[in-house]
Amino acid sequence: MSLQLKVTVLKATKPEQVKKKDGTIFLTNKGVAMSKSFLVGQYMDGDRAKTIAFECVDKTAETASTFPIGTVLDVTFNIESREWEGKFFTTAKIWKFENIEKPEDFSAAQPAKSNSGGYAPPVAPPEEVDDLPF
Repeated sequence: MSLQLKVTVLKATKPEQVKKKDGTIFLTNKGVAMSKSFLVGQYMDGDRAKTIAFECVDKTAETASTFPIGTVLDVTFNIESREWEGKFFTTAKIWKFENIEKPEDFSAAQPAKSNSGGYAPPVAPPEEVDDLPF
């Protein structure tokens, strides 16, 4: 079963090769090294913003790292759970990006984080005023 969600990109990591515990690299069925990255996004659940980290593998790993912060997109993903030593781990794996809306005023510089938890453009320091009477 696939799910679709509209998310705003908060962070995207660069793809890295997937390694086994012994240090060897996982290969796809075509003999190509598997790559993996993560995309952290925010979506609205009613009037509350929720954050989710998606795993991106192979082709989506390369694409996810190109989205600037603030990009709004629809992601189609699968949720997978697995058990290991009595504990369950759940992963949301993206396999498709659609309706990509990149922010209009995105600059190459990383935006400064504001106190409200969102992102605000960098602010220039105030000019120094010499108003002392002596």
